[in-house]
Amino acid sequence: MLSCWFFAQTAGLGPVAEIDGSAGAQNPANLGAKTPLHPFDFGQYLFKWALCGVRPQFWRTLALAEGWVMPRLLNGFRAKRLAPMFGFAAVAALSVLSGCYSEPHFEPNAVFRFRVEAETDQDQAKAAEAVNALVADWFGTPDRPQWPAIAETTAATDSLLQVERLNRAAGPQRSDREDNHYGLYRELCSNCHGLTGNGRGPTAMFLDPYPRDFRPGWFKYKSTKRGSRPTRDDLYRLIKHGIPGTSMPAFAAIESHEHDKKKNDDLDAVVDYVIYLSVRGEVERLLLYEVANDEGLLEGARARMSDQPAGSATTEVSSSSQATSTTETSNVSTASNAAPVVAQPVVIESTFEIKAKEVFVDVLSKWAGSQEQVVNAQLPAWWNEPAEHADAIAQGRAIYLGATAACANCHGKSGGGNGLVRDYDDWAKDGTVRAGIEPADRAALKPYLAVGGLKPVPISPRDLRLGIYRGGSEPADIYRRIVQGIEGTPMPAVALKPDNPQGLSEDEVWQLVAYVMNMKAEVAGAIPAEGDVASRENVDEVQP
Repeated sequence: MLSCWFFAQTAGLGPVAEIDGSAGAQNPANLGAKTPLHPFDFGQYLFKWALCGVRPQFWRTLALAEGWVMPRLLNGFRAKRLAPMFGFAAVAALSVLSGCYSEPHFEPNAVFRFRVEAETDQDQAKAAEAVNALVADWFGTPDRPQWPAIAETTAATDSLLQVERLNRAAGPQRSDREDNHYGLYRELCSNCHGLTGNGRGPTAMFLDPYPRDFRPGWFKYKSTKRGSRPTRDDLYRLIKHGIPGTSMPAFAAIESHEHDKKKNDDLDAVVDYVIYLSVRGEVERLLLYEVANDEGLLEGARARMSDQPAGSATTEVSSSSQATSTTETSNVSTASNAAPVVAQPVVIESTFEIKAKEVFVDVLSKWAGSQEQVVNAQLPAWWNEPAEHADAIAQGRAIYLGATAACANCHGKSGGGNGLVRDYDDWAKDGTVRAGIEPADRAALKPYLAVGGLKPVPISPRDLRLGIYRGGSEPADIYRRIVQGIEGTPMPAVALKPDNPQGLSEDEVWQLVAYVMNMKAEVAGAIPAEGDVASRENVDEVQP
């Protein structure tokens, strides 16, 4: 193998993003059309390309290492003369040491298996093996995703995503002669969210909060009711604008542009792929839980495994699809010219496969019906009336401090996020509390960490005085956070009338919204200009 840095520098092909070391990297013909290559440099590339590919993560690691070390070892004119020689030597040495490229696969959900084993007090190796095999047959691999083609789900699928567009986001990063980009998820998202969407990318452990694990189907910031899936618009908005106050950046630059067909559908393709990862992950979780608690399903799963020839899949593929699949295996880089067929009919024969179908249909219906779960938020008539709005802010302060909303318990009396309540989110609890482990018990955490869990970190209530709202800064966004809470976190939904006679009325909720959104202005006005609004020692004593 040869690092991307060496090849890019010696061949003059520009930044690392131009070439990916995976099997899907551009072919020599395409590269030669873009940039003339010196014969020796072209020979290096052919050697690397013919011998094997390299996993993108390994390429990035080598790129960082060599990008720092080599300029310090070799300087000036001599470096330019010797770099090709070092690059060629690295091809041979690293190829021998590390072996050739193999197509990546989705990582099994070992953390959830750990939880299920704790709940059932039984080893679930056989159940996990059967579930992983079926999920791989139905959903494919990161380079060649598939979508289960089940008649009952056709309408739901069509309303949710474009199956063909999954190929734009899947696979290694690459582009064609028309500058259509592929591998968008791996390029933009996998470093944080992981190749499997498990929230454990290479950078995850260094971020606070951790990147989202898509597999349970839980999403914090959405317009729908708690327990419902987000809409496509919700995901599109989050990816486009990012999440303020977190490491999730904005990707507005790749937004679909009607006037630029080369850029069209890029962001939509990423949304499709996130939904794909979430549906796949939730099917895996729910099916493992069902099999672990039903001996009959486990027997059906074992029968399916024994009937399946080694190395084969149970997916039925038409002759034309098979031809496409074969072509794609031999040369992934041709995806831009002929996208593989990803909607594949599946075999339904055993009770195990019947249950898998039921789980898939149920998960997909929740996603397809998300638009019906949107929480409407209509501004009250007084919102744009200055005098009435000022009165509402005063009323909202009393509600904030009152027992019904109980906002001060977590966010503090001044809104600084310094209340008495400290807790963990559901992603941390999923493999700890629900497996009988106290998140703060370092010794008890060892088996959880050993299977890939991230160290649990207590969740911090929002400092409302800063005016930075992760779920959106519009009044409707704050309204939804109050009436629905924040899914996956300890932030609850407020009690509402008429369901709860002691709850808040619609107008009172809007008064609370007005007060929360005014906190930043009130606190800023109460602190001298040289004071730091974000500094707790300056702000905690201020009483708005």
